[in-house]
Amino acid sequence: WGPIYSIADQVDRIVVGGSDPGVGPAGYSMNGGHSPISPHYGLASDFTTEYYMVDAQANIVHVYNTSGTNTTIDDLFWSLKGGGGSTFGVLINI
Repeated sequence: WGPIYSIADQVDRIVVGGSDPGVGPAGYSMNGGHSPISPHYGLASDFTTEYYMVDAQANIVHVYNTSGTNTTIDDLFWSLKGGGGSTFGVLINI
């Protein structure tokens, strides 16, 4: 988290992030992303806009909010934002 916070400070931004160096941004966000500043800014997962995951059939799936165009992808997107990513597949990029 140290390098992330340093970069954010340089560009005058706030990061809803963690403090444990053993948990990276992906793992932190997949489990909600609670932070001391969450009451004011929300959870880290609130800011996740897309995921790439490998499903059970070994397909790489781009998961994002399609705004109703593809309800299967929409359901998966909202599930990943709060259900724990490893429940549905292997996340390879957030």
